[in-house]
Amino acid sequence: MLAGVEILLERMKTNPEEFIEGGMTKWSRVIDRAWEVLGEEERNALQDAIRSAKRDHFSGEVMRVLAQGHDEIENNLVTHSAILSKKSMMNQTTKLLSDEFDKAYAAQNTTSNPYQQRK
Repeated sequence: MLAGVEILLERMKTNPEEFIEGGMTKWSRVIDRAWEVLGEEERNALQDAIRSAKRDHFSGEVMRVLAQGHDEIENNLVTHSAILSKKSMMNQTTKLLSDEFDKAYAAQNTTSNPYQQRK
């Protein structure tokens, strides 16, 4: 496998947003120019990695929709172009759910929440 393909595959793991932003991405021209000289295995590896990044991005969008109020969903989906890794997606979801729990707990109780993290 070409070293450049291996570098791009590794880069996709840490910076997937560079490969899936709408339209021409940072790497589109590089990949397009090299496409005709890449072997089938290299092409498939790049296509699979990009497809995987897009699938993860889709999952992140679904998690954001589930965690947000209905009124905010459309605006955020239209204006939000950053991708979340699986880890950051779970961290963001956990934080949103924790914040909602804190609000609900505070509304029901006058005592402090023993689970709330101290700052």
